[in-house]
Amino acid sequence: MALGTRVQFEESGGARSTGVLPVLAERLSDAIDRGANYLLSLQASEGYWLGELEADTTLESDYIFYLHVIGKAQPDRIAKLANYVRRRQLEDGGWNIYFGGPSELNATIKAYVALRLAGDSTESEPLQRARTRIHELGGLEASNSYTRLYLALVGAVGWNMVPAVPPEVMLLPNWFAINIYEMSSWTRGIVIPLTILYAHKPRFHVPDGISVETLYRDPSRKARSLEWDKQLFSWRNFFLALDRGLKLYERVPWKPLRQRALRQAREWMLEHMERTEGLAAIYPAMMNSIFALLALGHSPGEWLTAREIGEFSRFEIEQGDTIRVQPCVSPVWDTAIAMVALEE
Repeated sequence: MALGTRVQFEESGGARSTGVLPVLAERLSDAIDRGANYLLSLQASEGYWLGELEADTTLESDYIFYLHVIGKAQPDRIAKLANYVRRRQLEDGGWNIYFGGPSELNATIKAYVALRLAGDSTESEPLQRARTRIHELGGLEASNSYTRLYLALVGAVGWNMVPAVPPEVMLLPNWFAINIYEMSSWTRGIVIPLTILYAHKPRFHVPDGISVETLYRDPSRKARSLEWDKQLFSWRNFFLALDRGLKLYERVPWKPLRQRALRQAREWMLEHMERTEGLAAIYPAMMNSIFALLALGHSPGEWLTAREIGEFSRFEIEQGDTIRVQPCVSPVWDTAIAMVALEE
């Protein structure tokens, strides 16, 4: 029952009125009016709404890594990004991936690597606590695919630790059970540049390198791929078995479809870059596409790479002595939500 209807019902004798509900109804009406007026004040002159899209610190951590890879790690920008990461460290030494959540292994590994790139000492108290928490959460050997991929790009881990993403996936027909158009639009934007990176397996230069040896809980397992699920028949084991098969294929010297698949992946990526302000207009796809351009031989200063780097930089929000990064800008979502709210 709506609050106003309930108030009318009680005041008409349907129930004893305590006098509280009419006051609440008046306060509610006032709050709605003030909220609507404030929402209207936020509307852009062109008619849309746009708010900040918040995320966890993996974005700032990856961005520090990315700036070093593309050779644009200006000390002041790195310092401000690092400040933001440091201030989000939890009491137990880790970093989480949602507000109020527990420490998460990959976010903590990425924060540790980012702060090392920002100049923090391995013996600093925050990084010592972070290293301990990483070990408690399973160590680097328990990290996910994206963490391993970015570390492999700079030679910090071997490519044998990275799940196989061969470009030949581009050649699978649409009727096949697994093809790129069975993926969501954003997933395609993320994965197709990864196929280029996996095929080329670049080793980007990072000043002073990145060492992650101390992040393994058990150094004897550092060369291993992802661990099998204890349950024999599971989707995890299916994809791990597929990964093992693809890695065997990767060792075969003759790959008759590789160059054709790479050309198709490159053409798809370049065509879709032209359609949006950065590939898929979302953080992971845009960063992966810039890495893919570098792997294809484009320098950061070339017009195409420079344009993508410029589009990506629009996600930065500088405030005081920090820089944080949005995963994307969201005028379509925000406008739709604002319109529905105002209509209500």
